[in-house]
Amino acid sequence: MEARRREDETYLLHQTDRERRQMVGQEFFDWLKKAGYDQVVYQGNIEDALPEAVRPALTAHGAPPSAYQGRMIGISTALIPQFPRGVILDEPLLPAEQQFWQELWKNLGIPSPTIIIGDYSQQQPGVFYYPFIGSNNFYETHKGNSLPPAEKFNNKARMRKLLREISLSGNIVPGIEIFYQGQELSDYVDLIYQEVAKYSRESDKRLLIKLGNTASGLLNVRVNPDMVAVNDLELQLRIKEQIYAMFQSPYDGELYPGDVVVEEVIDFGQQEDGWGDFSLRGFILPSGELVFFSVGRVISDQNGQYLGMVMVESTSEEQLTQIGLTKEKLLSVIDTSRRISQKMYQFGYFGPYSIDFFSPQDPTNQTFLIHDYNMREGGTTISGLASSVSGMIFGEMTAVLDIELKLKSKGGLLNKALNQLVAQLQATRMFPYATTFLNYPQQEKTGKIYTVKLLLPYQGTALTDDEVADYIKRVVDGLNCRLPESSISFRSPLQASLQK
Repeated sequence: MEARRREDETYLLHQTDRERRQMVGQEFFDWLKKAGYDQVVYQGNIEDALPEAVRPALTAHGAPPSAYQGRMIGISTALIPQFPRGVILDEPLLPAEQQFWQELWKNLGIPSPTIIIGDYSQQQPGVFYYPFIGSNNFYETHKGNSLPPAEKFNNKARMRKLLREISLSGNIVPGIEIFYQGQELSDYVDLIYQEVAKYSRESDKRLLIKLGNTASGLLNVRVNPDMVAVNDLELQLRIKEQIYAMFQSPYDGELYPGDVVVEEVIDFGQQEDGWGDFSLRGFILPSGELVFFSVGRVISDQNGQYLGMVMVESTSEEQLTQIGLTKEKLLSVIDTSRRISQKMYQFGYFGPYSIDFFSPQDPTNQTFLIHDYNMREGGTTISGLASSVSGMIFGEMTAVLDIELKLKSKGGLLNKALNQLVAQLQATRMFPYATTFLNYPQQEKTGKIYTVKLLLPYQGTALTDDEVADYIKRVVDGLNCRLPESSISFRSPLQASLQK
């Protein structure tokens, strides 16, 4: 009876997103207590989520491994209730940023975490170390006092293979997986080209070749049917060179071969009856049960560049409709996720879980195709949490838009100036929650690029990516009018320039 009650509450959406997080927080922390822990320390390890080819960028651009430290504050807040916890940061929070978090913690009824600045490698008794993503390196460093390693699942090719094994091939984007067997890279590139050419001729579809690692984003290769339909040696060579470049780090020039996925290109987001790109988040408890957390619509431009995400309260059918989903389709995706998580649990994994999927916005069409898997809450945790506490943040229950603003500076940017910027943004009901990432710029010839991650209420509909992009542009244009004349001016929906 208890199991049936839990299934009804969790999977049939009889609880709000916040209530499900509270349930997971209670059960997870009860488990920690029984296991002998009395404190949780949250520590960033973004490098473990990146392909090896990308990791040199963290040091090449002056960013330490915990450069995503702003995300750890959100992750530390996501599981409610809490017992004593600490968060490792490289720099203190900005005063305006601290104010945002203090108010949110107060409204949620949870204590503020202890902020630990700098290195915290020394092991402490009774401490459970919670990472950005579970990894062998993190697990071994903390002597098993952490989430289980997730490497075997942090790979699109392996996860697609797993879904085929549990008869879910109809719920993945059509395509093939090619596994690296340690052969010479030139031979592996030849094999990939042959498999791509064969699949393209048989399917007559545009294809996308990408690295198996779920946080790849290095270089994807697009292939049209006409590119392999003729025996053009020069064209073959050009495609092979692009495939080869997928495995070469642009940061240190080293080669990092690995598994690849070849998928049919899905056209989405450009019309109301087209396809949307969605993200579902949850948590696999130490008991093996998957608890669904939240869902959102991923927004990208026509080149596939991430623009932001619209998060909604899953118990609100009105908000689900706002992003092009129905309750029935969401339940179907949750059920499929449960089947996947059960298999993962059999392999020893528990902890955060998310999948990204394409789906038609036609409410009568129940099709959905999974295209990414993350053993962490996809995107940034706070945006998933914010949809369930938007009333606390904005004074009204609303869909939440999570976006990034890019700022450029030819010189240094002092924390005083950053704090002023954060305060000005908050005054416009735009709430920066990861501005500490600003301290770790990416170097460019023209100066430094900084990132501010923001939450704001979303009042439009998200049925086309173009529509949301236009909405973001209007928001930023409005900022130019509302912000006092200073060193800040916004040039585009996602870029801003600091004029010296």
